[in-house]
Amino acid sequence: MQKQICSVGNLKGGVGKTTLSLLLSRYFALKGHDVLLVDADPQGSATQHLLSDEIVDDDGVITKGMHVLLDVMLRSGGSIEDSVIESQLHHVVPKDSPNEAYWLLPNFLTASYYDSYLTANGFHLTLMKKVLRTLDNYSFTVVIIDCPPYVNAFTTSALVVSRHLIVPVESAPISVVSARLMLETAARYMRDGLIPPDAIEQVMIVPTKVRRTTASSLAYKQIQHYYGDYVTSSYFPFSDLANKFYAGAYSMEKLLRDSSRAAGKIRSLLEELETKILMEDSGE
Repeated sequence: MQKQICSVGNLKGGVGKTTLSLLLSRYFALKGHDVLLVDADPQGSATQHLLSDEIVDDDGVITKGMHVLLDVMLRSGGSIEDSVIESQLHHVVPKDSPNEAYWLLPNFLTASYYDSYLTANGFHLTLMKKVLRTLDNYSFTVVIIDCPPYVNAFTTSALVVSRHLIVPVESAPISVVSARLMLETAARYMRDGLIPPDAIEQVMIVPTKVRRTTASSLAYKQIQHYYGDYVTSSYFPFSDLANKFYAGAYSMEKLLRDSSRAAGKIRSLLEELETKILMEDSGE
C-alpha cells in the first residue's frame, strides 16, 4: 500500500483539528494500519494530550520530539542523523484499547523559536521530507499531520509532503470562510513552486461542531454552498463524545459500537474519510 500522508489544517484555531487528527490516528490503527501522527503545531495540543515521562523529565526538560530535532539541526547546520529522528518517536498505546496503538512525533511551544531559522535556511521545505524518508523502514501506511493554526515553517513543511489536505471548518457564521486562507496558502505554494503543482491530490472540507440550532444549520449550508464538492457528505457533530474521547474516557472501539446519533455521525465521517484517503489504492 502506498503511504497516505494527510495534513489536517485550518488557519483558525478551535475548529477541531487536533481532535480529528487523534480520531483518525486511532481509527486507522484499529483498522490495522501502521499510523504516524506528527504534531506539527508548536502549541503541542496533541502532545500535551498524550504527555508522558518519556517526553518530559521531572525537571520539565523536553527529551523527545520536534524540539530535539530542531536543536540538532541548528547545531549541525541542517543535518540530522537517521538514528536521532527515530529516537524521537513516542509509541502511544491506549490503555483502554491496545489495538489502537500508533506512533507520535511530539511537539512543544519551544519549537516555535526555530521558525525563522527554518525558513531562512530553506529547511521548511525539507524538514518533513527528511523525517518521513528516514522513517520509511517503519512501513507507516497512514501519516496524519496536525498543523498549526497559522502559516509558518511547519505548515509549509507539512504541505510539501502531503497528498491529502483535510480542513475542518466549524459550523458557525464567523468560521465559514476560515478554510479559504488554508486553501489559498496551498494554492500559492503550488503557484510559487514551493510544492509541485500536483502534490496535494485531494482536498476535503469537514464541517465540525455542527449543532441543532438555526445558526449552526445555516452555517453548515453556507459551508456546503461556499466549498461545493470539497465538502464531505458527513460532518462532525457538536457532542460530549468528542470531549470524552479527547480526555481518554472513550476508546475508538467503544465509539464505533455506540448506538447514539452523535456516534453514528462521527462513525460515518471516519468511514467517508477512510474511503477517500484509501480510494487511490483501491484502483478507483
